Amino acid sequence: MFGGNQLLEAVEASVQARFAAKVQRIELKRDEVLYSQGSDLERVYFPTSGLIGIQAETADGETVESSIVGREGAIGAFEACGSRKFFAEAVVQIPGSAARMSASVYRDLFEQSPALRTAVHRYVEQLMSETRQYVVCNSLHPVEARLARILLESIDKSGLDHTLPLTQNALGRMLGAQRTTVALIISRMQRQGVLSGRRGTLTIEDRSALEAIACSCREALQFTRRAIHAAREPTCEEVIAA
Repeated sequence: MFGGNQLLEAVEASVQARFAAKVQRIELKRDEVLYSQGSDLERVYFPTSGLIGIQAETADGETVESSIVGREGAIGAFEACGSRKFFAEAVVQIPGSAARMSASVYRDLFEQSPALRTAVHRYVEQLMSETRQYVVCNSLHPVEARLARILLESIDKSGLDHTLPLTQNALGRMLGAQRTTVALIISRMQRQGVLSGRRGTLTIEDRSALEAIACSCREALQFTRRAIHAAREPTCEEVIAA
């Protein structure tokens, strides 16, 4: 029940045993909305496969994806211990599965598991670093380079191998770009042999070529994640104080 998600896998075996009956394994369906803007935070989701997009919305109703969450993270893990509101929209981009628990159960688990607190602390640091890098990336780099990065990130976080069930509309939201722009870039990559696919699905045929197209943010993100997870583990007192 706790396997497949990197945060939950950190929980001590004795604590897992106490909470196993309180955790549900659910399927995540494409385009399923887990939370909408301003929703009450009632459950916390820990993806074990698939990908969930966090979308921000403008006053005009336009949306763009601010982050993507896979098996390395969770939806609602911070809000459950804070405002208990979700101020964005969480939408399933790639179907998969997740472990789900009520917010109150999560808070109990968080209190009883020092290892989970450490893992969440590191995930917060990782997410903050990713968000900063995404701001730079979206401001400075061309759509083609950002699309290559997003495809590689989606593979890494979803647990999939080479094929991604992502639509051009979904990729447009992730990039903040028009679907027609995304379609042109994908068509060019297909002619180059980098990608193949059919409607709603893309397959990476030449990962090395895709990595060469991706912007430098790809390498920067990987370096930061390695550094965070290789750092000294904070004490319980430091995590609680943070």
